[in-house]
Amino acid sequence: MDALGLLDTGGEGLRVGLCSHGLARFRSLPAFLGLGDAQFSHVHPLNRQSFDLYLGWGRKPSGNKALQLSERTGKPFLLLEDGFLRSAHPASVAPAPPFSLAVDDTGIYYDSRAPSRLEHLVANAATSDEAHREGAQIIATLRAKKLCKYNSFIPLPDDLQTNGDRPPVLVVDQTAGDLSVSGAQADARSFELMLEAARDENPGADIWIKTHPETAVGRRKGYFADAAGGSTVKLITEPVNPWELFFMVSGVYVVSSQLGFDAVMAGLEVRCFGLPFYAGWGLTIDELDCPRRGANKPSAEQLAAAVYARYCRYLDPYRQVPSCFEETAAQLAAVAGIAEAAHDMGPIVSIFPWNRRTVRAMFQTFGKAHRFHRTVAGALADQRGGTLPVSVWSSRLGSDEEAVIRKSGRGVFRIEDGFLRSVGLGTNFHQPMSLVLDRAGIHYDAGKPSDVEIILGSHPFEPQLTDRARSLIDTILLNDISKYNVGSAKDDEFPSGDRKCVLVPGQVENDASVLHSGSGLKDTMDLLRAVRAENREAYIVFKPHPDVLAGQRPGLSDEEMALQFADQVVTGISIGRAISACDELHTLSSLAGFEALLRGKMVACYGMPFYAGWGLTSDKILCGRRQRKLSIEELVAGALILYPHYLDPVSGLPCTPEVVLQRMIQMRQNAGPGALLVRARRQWGQLRLIARRWTGG
Repeated sequence: MDALGLLDTGGEGLRVGLCSHGLARFRSLPAFLGLGDAQFSHVHPLNRQSFDLYLGWGRKPSGNKALQLSERTGKPFLLLEDGFLRSAHPASVAPAPPFSLAVDDTGIYYDSRAPSRLEHLVANAATSDEAHREGAQIIATLRAKKLCKYNSFIPLPDDLQTNGDRPPVLVVDQTAGDLSVSGAQADARSFELMLEAARDENPGADIWIKTHPETAVGRRKGYFADAAGGSTVKLITEPVNPWELFFMVSGVYVVSSQLGFDAVMAGLEVRCFGLPFYAGWGLTIDELDCPRRGANKPSAEQLAAAVYARYCRYLDPYRQVPSCFEETAAQLAAVAGIAEAAHDMGPIVSIFPWNRRTVRAMFQTFGKAHRFHRTVAGALADQRGGTLPVSVWSSRLGSDEEAVIRKSGRGVFRIEDGFLRSVGLGTNFHQPMSLVLDRAGIHYDAGKPSDVEIILGSHPFEPQLTDRARSLIDTILLNDISKYNVGSAKDDEFPSGDRKCVLVPGQVENDASVLHSGSGLKDTMDLLRAVRAENREAYIVFKPHPDVLAGQRPGLSDEEMALQFADQVVTGISIGRAISACDELHTLSSLAGFEALLRGKMVACYGMPFYAGWGLTSDKILCGRRQRKLSIEELVAGALILYPHYLDPVSGLPCTPEVVLQRMIQMRQNAGPGALLVRARRQWGQLRLIARRWTGG
């Protein structure tokens, strides 16, 4: 069986030789190739004769090694490369699994010195009406979603304007020494000739030179670092979307960059000074000839079908199952949207060191302006941030610090945990799977508007969105999901008899959600006293906050004190089970009130949490800004779908709440003792709790 015939067979009994250590670390590779049952091993001198298939990376040393071993042994080989829809950022900027992979059993697409499988596919597509129809849909998707190989962009700068006489032309730079340059039979002189031709052929037009993303962030050198000069040549180093540039320029000049292929997809005139995979087919103006390709004249649509639908393989990075172009385009567009939405975060303050990697990945903040600082003063002194807003962990931002930021003329963005956070407590170092980035305020402070309040008050909740919210609710209830997912799944006995059973969840008494609740109640004892005063005949159950029970935060945990007003104190049961066992939930501002609404319980709010004031709760105080009446599905759509950002802890990619819910279910089923730091923190908390009880603190 040839190499391609082995793919998607499962690979049972197949021995696959990996010709580099990098491939050995590519955890998604078996799923990409459909060889989940094969044995993948690194090739070394003692075992190199024992494999059924050799894998290497393009024309890098590993690819050359795979070719050599295939020639010696007579066994097949495959050369791999990143696909044409790879990720939001280059791998050197933000390590992340690729969304697509090019697989070639002949050569590799960027090396025009020898045939490749892609050439064969393009030649076949050139006579196919089906390929034309398929490619037309692909191009429509690329255009609508503005997708390229890398997809981390900022809005077009204000100073990037045309002069009104002649539209500019776009000249595309590349990273110096890249194999796609030599593979296109080009060199540094090719770039010089390209720039000269752009000037000579477009008198009076501006020349825009687009740098490579890796060059723009200082990872690799380009060919045109010093090319800008005069009034006609502008070097575009900002990560702007090439599709936005395509709508503004009259033509594109390339050596071998994929940006030239994207420009062909956009319908632009493209001049090639090397021989990339998309040249030689009659779709570009070429400086070099390729006799192998000259006999075939595919349309741009047929070329798109060959490249995206027939040459590349796709993988859903969240489920680790084969995917397709359309699904991958939708997923990548979502990740790219997160990167674009967070581009203006600027410097980031007061994030604990162990959370920084998660924050970077969740918001896709890999640019120079997104640096972490311990203090607001340090952030304001960082010139890389320019005039961008300062992003701060909300509960660690004091009013004096906020005033300093405002006085500097910069905005304030607030970061805080989302409502589906983790399996385990944040105070025990469990990483968050959701965070919010609030540009207006923050959800727990009803004293001023927040993004979630604006969403809930004005968003047009379409049926598709509310149907999705209903599915989320069903999954949450079926699996007893909560913010932290701690506590036993076993039911406790609440012997309330015929009395109304009221659950009062404890809160951390110095928590910002308590301090900004809008209530005059000072602490949990005040809340219990108020609940008893209004429910003299009720059976009141008090559940201390898990952070308090863990000894990490201050709050009411003393059972004797709580029993002055409560009939029962419960600790081990999960919050979901406790809510289900009671008739009502009374709270100051606890998220447990939101979770009780999901379970159809009556919720009385003594403060003004984000879920109060929309006609779903019994409110002791009012918020004049909240006049709209919402359904539970609309509340969930705003609070769990539109407001937070989510991160998949397995793939390391931003994701949807549906993915996070599945991860929580899996992690809870497979929960172990936790990492050493988590275990140490948990034990330290228990010692602190014992000390507080001994000292009465």
